[in-house]
Amino acid sequence: MSRFDHCLNGIFFTFKIMNLATNQALKVDTLNIFLMAVALVAAIVFPFELFILAYAILGPLHYLTEINWLEKKSFFVPHKKMIWWFVIITVIITTPILLTKLPQTKVYFDKESLMSKMILHSIPLLFATFFTAIAMVMSKKWWVYLTCFIGFFILGELLLAYRPYLLIVGSLLPSLIHVFVFTFLFMLYGALKGKSKLGLLGSFCLLLVPVIIIFLQVNPRGFDIALYYKQAFDASGFSNLNYSVGWVVGAMEQPGQYYPIISEIGIKIQIFIAFAYTYHYLNWFSKTTVIGWHKSISKKKLLVILVFWIASLLLYWYSFYVGFLLLLFLSYLHVILEFPLNVTSIKEIGSQLLRLNKSS
Repeated sequence: MSRFDHCLNGIFFTFKIMNLATNQALKVDTLNIFLMAVALVAAIVFPFELFILAYAILGPLHYLTEINWLEKKSFFVPHKKMIWWFVIITVIITTPILLTKLPQTKVYFDKESLMSKMILHSIPLLFATFFTAIAMVMSKKWWVYLTCFIGFFILGELLLAYRPYLLIVGSLLPSLIHVFVFTFLFMLYGALKGKSKLGLLGSFCLLLVPVIIIFLQVNPRGFDIALYYKQAFDASGFSNLNYSVGWVVGAMEQPGQYYPIISEIGIKIQIFIAFAYTYHYLNWFSKTTVIGWHKSISKKKLLVILVFWIASLLLYWYSFYVGFLLLLFLSYLHVILEFPLNVTSIKEIGSQLLRLNKSS
């Protein structure tokens, strides 16, 4: 039996269990395991194509619906207006990228321009913003936020010569840490809060996926990518994310020593990236009945979201590269606005584990 047949059998088995579930939370937990299996199978078969399609089709709809839900939850910070600080930071981070990368503007900004240099210094901004989000969850005092931001920004500037810091904060934090690590933490928090054994199993299964991918038999010979997806992948610079993951897993022994994307390790890394992004989006849409994010969308907001989503699809259809850049602000914004939620999830996981320890 082939690897593909085994994966399909796993999907059908999970789907059968999901039909037997009667409790709504149980159905959602089962659905999440099912979607995990679907995302993994699709990532194994079409690692590059799936990633591009999920990013372009599901991504914008996820950004819009999650930001709307976070707004109804006051962004998980003590004072709702504090979130404008995150919006300003997002503008500062994304504007230089747009001005140096958009076809219509990049001719005016060379590698020595102020805008190009600002891209590097946006990494300490992101670093400081994450730790400021921790302060916002733990304290209600403005001076604590300001001190935290300034202190960690200075520390981030001092760390600019340190390569692991650049890769982890600049590349992995707004991408794979966001879509994989924080998704796992959110799932774990929900499972602990709801005392769901199936939810805990789903969280464990998510951590098991990278292990499964490591032991996959991958043959890069004859591996082909459709031209549109290859051009979209290359033009958008997604390979930088692959190389960052390659550094983490030891595929790059020397700085700047890149491994071939179409190689055994390269394809396995892309399978993981495609899975992580696809499941991150699917997990969000599967949780409508649990966290009720759809209830916060009025008819007017729904219309705005649908119009914006359709416009984003047309942008990606016109040019994936242009669509990627023009939606970069929204993509970064939803990552940064989610920082307080990520911190809250970690805090609540700790609280739940302490309660379990006391009761045992």
